Amino acid sequence: MDGAIGYIEKRFVVVKRMIVEEVFDEKTAKPAWAPPKGKINLAWDMIYSRREDHSSLGEMKGLDVISLHGFR
Repeated sequence: MDGAIGYIEKRFVVVKRMIVEEVFDEKTAKPAWAPPKGKINLAWDMIYSRREDHSSLGEMKGLDVISLHGFR
């Protein structure tokens, strides 16, 4: 409570109440979200100068994300 750092020896710890919740089962659990095509294709585009109009890149079939990487 006061921000002090320390420890308590295990012999002084007493469990008064234990709450058991359902364990996550990886085999039967479904992911909250999955990409529509089963995967996401990402490419890095190294840029050397400022590009205002990204539509000049044209369509790249099969590519979902272009991540820009460049120098300032």
